[in-house]
Amino acid sequence: MLAVTALSSYGIVLGGEMPSDISNSATSKHHVGPSGGPGSMLACRPLDQIWVVSTRDVGCPKSGEAPALTFSVRTVDGNMQDASLDVFVAATAGMQARFWIHGYGVLPQEAIDVGLAAHERFVAATEPPIRFVVWSWPSEREGYRRVKDIREKGCRTQVEAYCLAWLISQMKADADISLVGYSYGTRVIAGGLHLVGGGEVCGLGLASPTLVLASDQGGQGHAVRRESRNCRAVLLAAAMGSDWLVEGGFNEHALGQTSEMLSIYSSSDRVLKFYPLATREKRDTALGYRGLAPLPPRDEGNGKYAELDVGYLIGGEHDLETYLGHLEITAAAREALAPTTTPGEGGPAK
Repeated sequence: MLAVTALSSYGIVLGGEMPSDISNSATSKHHVGPSGGPGSMLACRPLDQIWVVSTRDVGCPKSGEAPALTFSVRTVDGNMQDASLDVFVAATAGMQARFWIHGYGVLPQEAIDVGLAAHERFVAATEPPIRFVVWSWPSEREGYRRVKDIREKGCRTQVEAYCLAWLISQMKADADISLVGYSYGTRVIAGGLHLVGGGEVCGLGLASPTLVLASDQGGQGHAVRRESRNCRAVLLAAAMGSDWLVEGGFNEHALGQTSEMLSIYSSSDRVLKFYPLATREKRDTALGYRGLAPLPPRDEGNGKYAELDVGYLIGGEHDLETYLGHLEITAAAREALAPTTTPGEGGPAK
């Protein structure tokens, strides 16, 4: 009973619930928080763009198919205005795109509210202007069978990974991209980067994401690898397997698409201790509980991976607010996510 209770608590600690279920239709406009209060991050960083990319109307796309994403951007009066893929992709010189991906049990309006809180914590006041992208996916609780719903949402993260990978593939090759996710949101990040690197997730793959056909002197076609993305990623309390990122793992190509990846976890996490119940595999352990096993070599092909055990700070809590409330955690995340461009430059500095 204790194990089931712990697993069921995903629904409380991965996002909670708002008292009202607010529709996120393509034509709706919601107020999204501070519009100029003297102490707000948005007031201190007026040049930041706040975007919401929603997949809540996306079904089950096929490989290579464009998912029906909806885009909106925050206006100066604090409302969300409908936008398009073309507008989103049109990169502003020197502006990083920083994605925030929430966990399980989050309603549409709550995704925006939590996203603004993440913007407060994961963007340094001294950084150049960025595009902060709130990824809103259908993770809200459904039905009364909580454990079953948690497992189903875990499967949904694979669709989300495809949607994220597809969107990244539409961005410029030298786009400065960073990603930060919490719990199930980390699955979306790892799976998305894996797909960008040429992998597949549950039968889904991009249309030749990393390989192009070149002709040699004899006129014969051969596959050559495109330049890898240099994304930076932070995984908070990752509800994914501890071996998913290693060679032969479920998302083995993810690290190859990063210049830096930081996993912040708690070896005392009382919820992720029971992660095997979510996967039905007794030997599974969570990255957010154990750390990466085994650690990959620090070579160019594997990107740069680091991890930080914060169990001494947060104890057994598996709660986003707890992670956001510790300066040591948010400071480490901001450092890992820091832009590699300087104002006025269009490409990565590294």
